[in-house]
This record gives sequence, C-alpha cells and structure tokens, in this order.
Amino acid sequence: MRPDNHRSRFRGALAGALILLSGPALAERPPGQPAPAAQPSRVPLAQALTGAAKVDYETGKLLYNDGDFKGARIKFQRAHELSGDPRLLWNIAACEKSLRRYASLLPLLERYEREAGPLLTDAERQATAALIGEVKKLVSRLTVTVDQEGAEIFVDDEAIGRSPLSGPVLVDIGARRIRVVKPGFKEYARTEQIAGATEISVAASLKEISLEGRLLVEAGDGDAIAVDGREVSRGRWSGALKRGAHTLRVTAQGKVPYQADVFIEEEKTRRLAVTLKPIEQPGGSGKTWLLIGGGAVVVGLVVGGYFALRTTEPETIPGIMGTVELSYDGSGLRFGARP
Repeated sequence: MRPDNHRSRFRGALAGALILLSGPALAERPPGQPAPAAQPSRVPLAQALTGAAKVDYETGKLLYNDGDFKGARIKFQRAHELSGDPRLLWNIAACEKSLRRYASLLPLLERYEREAGPLLTDAERQATAALIGEVKKLVSRLTVTVDQEGAEIFVDDEAIGRSPLSGPVLVDIGARRIRVVKPGFKEYARTEQIAGATEISVAASLKEISLEGRLLVEAGDGDAIAVDGREVSRGRWSGALKRGAHTLRVTAQGKVPYQADVFIEEEKTRRLAVTLKPIEQPGGSGKTWLLIGGGAVVVGLVVGGYFALRTTEPETIPGIMGTVELSYDGSGLRFGARP
C-alpha cells in the first residue's frame, strides 16, 4: 500500500472513531448511531460531571475547539482525576491524536477500552478496536539496555526512565533521538529511524569521564621543567595531571626563570611553549652586581633581584645589620652610618 493511501485510510479511521467535540460531550455516541435505551450508565458525560470536574471538562472543550490541544489535555486529565469517569480517557486520547503523539495515544485507547467497556455500545467498542489497530501501525516498541545502572534515558529529550527499564517503551514513527546520561560518564546519543509496527533494541555503553587532563610543555634544549615543585623533564614534557591548577616552572642557567599557574581540564590537553630570556649582563666600568643575604656581600649573579651600584647616587637596602648606606668611590666599597 502506498504511504499516501495508508495515511488517507488512517485519517478516515480516526475521523470515524474519534468524536472530536462535535456535540455537547466529546465522549458521546458517534453521529448516526441510534440512541440506546435509557440507562443510568448512559448519562451523557456533560451531565454526569459535577463541580470542579465539570468546570475543567467544559474549559477543555473550549481549548480543544480553539486548537490548544496541550491545554485541553491538561483540563481533561484534571477532570478525569477528579471524577474518575473513564469516558474522559477518550477526550484525552483525542488531544494526543491531534498532537500526533501516537505512542501516548495507544495506551490511552487500550485503557479506555478496558475501563469504559460497560458504558460502550457494540458500535463504540468496534470503533475503538479498529482505531487501536490503526494506531499500532504508527508506533514501535523500543528496548534500551545500558551497561550502567541509574542512567537516565531520554527519547527526543523526554525522560522515559532510568536503567534498567522495566520493559520496552512505545515510540512514534520517524527519526527518534535516544540519549543516555549519567554523572561521571560521557553522554550516549544516537538517532533511530522508526518505521512503525517493529521492535527496536538499543544497547548503550557508557564511557567514564576521566578526571585528568594532559599538559604539554615545549621549552629550550636543556631547560629544566618542574611541575608542582618537582622537576619532571628537560626541554620537553608531556604528562597526565589531575583537574585543577598546577604550578609550572621552567629554568635554565643564565636565563630568567618562567613560572605560571596552569589550569588543567578533564580530557583536554593544555600546550605551552616557553622561551626563556637571557639575564642581561652588566656592562661598563665602575659598576658592580651585589647580592646581600645573611649579612654577607656576594659579587656575582643576583637571584630574585639585583642592585646596580652607581658612582653617583648611593642606594640603601635593608639587611640583618640594619639599614646601611652603600657607596662606591672608585677605590672600594664602604659601609657607613647614615648621618
């Protein structure tokens, strides 16, 4: 059968079976059917409902006539919860049909057939059974298995439960997107083309998210690379680190050290290229490089800072002997109390 012929047949079956608010009550008998003998059980739905249930029912009819099928479904559902009248299941099913949610429509029709049986005529039961048969062609049974318990399963972003599911679920024809998520694991997602009246099985395998990332450092030949205070390599290093901030330090003799805090993300690689700059060497006569520490004077390379002694303006720096004045007159270094 061609698809367009099938759709036409289905529309005809729906039109003949669903009484879409053509009378005072959606769930009343189809047009053209003779009225049954008066029975208490055959009181029209609009008359059987009272109080808040009747108000919600009437509001649902207005919304349905206005094309607001989602709003009408909410009102009909509320009226059913308040009254318990199974005929309202037919109204709810009509909303699902108008929304083209056949996977939700089918269980409603089956429930209606079971619960409203004593209230239905033979013609209504036959129409309901025929409609159920047509809707079954538009849905498939989907089985999703997951290798992790407690994972949440979605079909088209609608949650259908957590693993393990109790059994298959109904899904509509068309492209259906299946997702499985669980904290600490990568999301599983795939799209299935659902043809209808089939059995579909999906086995989801979740991969755990690593809490580590990688750091790749490229420095000069022989440069010492230290991570979190520990030397790990020279020149180049690549390694795994836990998520978070880590201290990177690159040093080499005669060069200005490099130090930075590096943040590592899960399952990502952070690459850093480090080029150290040479320490500027002092030039010219009459200048001396000094490091003062522990009361001693050392001439040579300054670590952490340096002081250029000039022949013109004396400089003062604090030391363990107190603040002293350093001066240089060309003949030697002299210490003197500040006047």
